[in-house]
Amino acid sequence: MSPQPHVLIVGGSYAGLNALNQLISLSQGKAPQEAPTSGPLKHIRPLNVKPRYTILDERDGFYHLVGAPLSMISSNIAWEFWVPFQHIIKTKEGYTDVSFVHGKATSLNEAAKKMDYKTPAGELKSIPYDYLIVATGMARTAPVVPTAMFRDQYLKDVKKLENELGQHQKIVLVGGGAVGIEMAAETKVHFPNADVSLIHSRSQLLSAEDLPDDFKAKAADLVRESGVNVILGQRVTGNKNVDGGVELTLSNGETMFANKAIFTAVQQGANTKFLPSQHWMKDDCYKTRDTLQFPEDLENSDVIYAAGDVVSWSGIKRSGPAGNMGKIAAKNIFAQMLAAEDGRAASEIEFEKLQPVTRASMSLAVGNQAMSNGGESLRWGPGVKQGAFGRALGLDGKIESCYILCVSNTDKMVRDTLETGYPASFAAGSEV
Repeated sequence: MSPQPHVLIVGGSYAGLNALNQLISLSQGKAPQEAPTSGPLKHIRPLNVKPRYTILDERDGFYHLVGAPLSMISSNIAWEFWVPFQHIIKTKEGYTDVSFVHGKATSLNEAAKKMDYKTPAGELKSIPYDYLIVATGMARTAPVVPTAMFRDQYLKDVKKLENELGQHQKIVLVGGGAVGIEMAAETKVHFPNADVSLIHSRSQLLSAEDLPDDFKAKAADLVRESGVNVILGQRVTGNKNVDGGVELTLSNGETMFANKAIFTAVQQGANTKFLPSQHWMKDDCYKTRDTLQFPEDLENSDVIYAAGDVVSWSGIKRSGPAGNMGKIAAKNIFAQMLAAEDGRAASEIEFEKLQPVTRASMSLAVGNQAMSNGGESLRWGPGVKQGAFGRALGLDGKIESCYILCVSNTDKMVRDTLETGYPASFAAGSEV
């Protein structure tokens, strides 16, 4: 191991940034952030040698994915949802050694402890590491999420889609999962004069999720209350371009015209193609130990972790569990660093373990309302939306979590960022 341990975090979203913040906190001797755990860390003290950290991400900033159904169609607020990594790193100056590398991981050399990646310009490079956290999430397509790698292009794409949808009378969304539900309802709220429909192939919305029937039924009720026409039990079997839009063919043989059709269920699996293929699981999610370390048959697997949606694990893939996985991975890496400094054997380390999910829960935003079964009973309404998400589909809380424990939450830079989207040292809209 190098004199200054190097932690490479591939993926700077909920899991990756929570891992980073947890590691920074622990390395300073602070108590860990709250996370599901099998037991507390037995030894916490400041590390003698503070690690350096690198975030590798194909985007140039953190994007609030939970808010995608809103941010992808509203240019007035879209700029807030994408925070450049350089702005996030700026808040950590004086606390630790953090850098950002813009690129896409292409191949893991676990024997040499190196990650190969491709820059936006197409150059092939590699980054050595002492510890690795893979937090690359799931691959999804536009316009469900942005496919742009740069913030300025993302903003142009949002404006283009918003202008396009604003000219249409009939908008159809295909796929009744959480993304389809939220995007259909947000589309109706944003374009109230449009005829918005949601088509789902099964008899219930959220059919792929292990949720109670009353949750799925209430989701359909709330979507209809938002003004969206819900069509269940019909699969879209064909589509062809026609004058003014597209003609959709349903499984019952009927056809349906739309000025714009958005397919929300198109998901390409987890972003794990750069990892050894023998441990790909369903949807290309990756097999790990319950400590979130890679399987033991891979070389140097004890220092390689996965966190977030890439992990093959029970439960619904959500930002909260992803963030908690990042915290658990960070706690285990810190325990390894501490043991190395103290001269303790690896066998003496008490690792945190991810617990199986025994009850599926979800908070779902549906237009001006939301629903949640996170407590003892199913709740819904505008108040639930405010409590579960706050402003703009959870924007403030998630943006703030980019910075927590790195600077005080009363620090002017954080307050400026939460209010304007930029630290005071940057001008809104500036390039980095």
